[in-house]
Amino acid sequence: MKTSDGQLKHPKEAIKLPSDTFTREQAEAVRSAYQNVKIEDDKGMHFRIVIRRRDGQLIKRVWSSNQQEAMGLIAIWKRMASRCNP
Repeated sequence: MKTSDGQLKHPKEAIKLPSDTFTREQAEAVRSAYQNVKIEDDKGMHFRIVIRRRDGQLIKRVWSSNQQEAMGLIAIWKRMASRCNP
């Protein structure tokens, strides 16, 4: 990804996390930045965002439209990002 001045930017830094529910665009951006994030149970407008450990064990799974659960997912991503960007 590039910034407005043309500089390359790491994808994890460029992700805009939602304040409540996830759009498909936001979910795809996170999925492309993290190997352990997947989109499952895709129903078109609604889908599940899933975080798994490297061994495949489930960490968290939420429906894109569930505001309360989405906030928990965002907290997990922020912790994951802080570990990747000391």
